[in-house]
Formats: sequence, C-alpha cells, structure tokens
Amino acid sequence: RGWAATPEGRGLLPQLLQFVTGSARVPVGGFAELVGFNGAKHPFTLSKGTHLTPESLPMAHACICTLDMPPYGDFEVCQAKLTQMLAMGRSHFDEAAGRTGDGA
Repeated sequence: RGWAATPEGRGLLPQLLQFVTGSARVPVGGFAELVGFNGAKHPFTLSKGTHLTPESLPMAHACICTLDMPPYGDFEVCQAKLTQMLAMGRSHFDEAAGRTGDGA
C-alpha cells in the first residue's frame, strides 16, 4: 500500500529520506547509523505534529531526523500531502503552502 507499491512511488522514497535526514541514502550501517547535523546519532522518527493543522504539510527537522506529521483524517490525504511536500522540494519553506482556501 502506498508509495512502495509502484515504481514511481519507490522513486519518492530517497526524496523523503533526504527531506527528513538531509541525505538521500541510508548510511552503510543502516538506519541505526543515521547522524543529525550535530554529529550525534538520531533515529528516523515520525512524530505527531500536534502543533500542525490537518491542512498543513509535514514538517521536517533534518538536524534530528524527525518528520512531524499533521493529524490527517485518512491515508489518502496523508499520501497526497506527502507527495505535495516532496514535489515542492527545497524551493518552498512556507508553512502555509499546503493549506487550502484564501487564508483570510
């Protein structure tokens, strides 16, 4: 289910890893050897983004290899927001970028 089920989706996995960790490759020793920007080991972590809204995009903290996930209502919305986040790449850092509506 999800990205790993299709060849196109598997191409997104290195992008997700880079977004969360700063590197598109898993270290030689595996995920247990992930190192943050401060040089310390940090496990790949999905965190409940209680500070985010269901309209927000996921927020990464590459220094500690953590991805804050907003409280999405279902798998399809989650997958769409993750895909949107990766499509935007490094060119956008606007927290409001994933929101719908006029924002007024």
